[in-house]
Amino acid sequence: MIAVEAKPGECFRACIAAILDLNPEWLPEFLAADGVSQTQAAKAWLSENGITLAEWWLKTDTVDDAIFAATAPNPGVPIILGGRTGDGIGHAVVVLDGLVACDPTRAGIAGPLSNGSFRCIVLAIGLAPSRLPPFYGDAFEIMKAAASEGGGS
Repeated sequence: MIAVEAKPGECFRACIAAILDLNPEWLPEFLAADGVSQTQAAKAWLSENGITLAEWWLKTDTVDDAIFAATAPNPGVPIILGGRTGDGIGHAVVVLDGLVACDPTRAGIAGPLSNGSFRCIVLAIGLAPSRLPPFYGDAFEIMKAAASEGGGS
């Protein structure tokens, strides 16, 4: 995973880019348009590239509890955590092993989204290595090596 920076409003795309070790500018903006949500736009683009976006919601009051609940059962797995900033604006960061590993706009997450929950998103590569685009090959080899060392299932 790489550290990335982004302008306000581009945190979701930047978090996806950070996890995929890509420059955020190489990804579409995933802006909500024509009734398609940002998440649906991201799911469509990721799916075209052999990646599945899976999401779940955590009902908890504090950021620390959300980070723990998301990362404790998933060691070594970067997770996009969605919440709201201190100003009440929706925001996304990448959490990993109990810490915020990437906050692209440095806005921070102060609490849950307006529905009272934090959103968690994980990306999973689902193509056979022979069908991976070139820039995913290194990521696959790293995951394969980690699995053979007991770091994955």
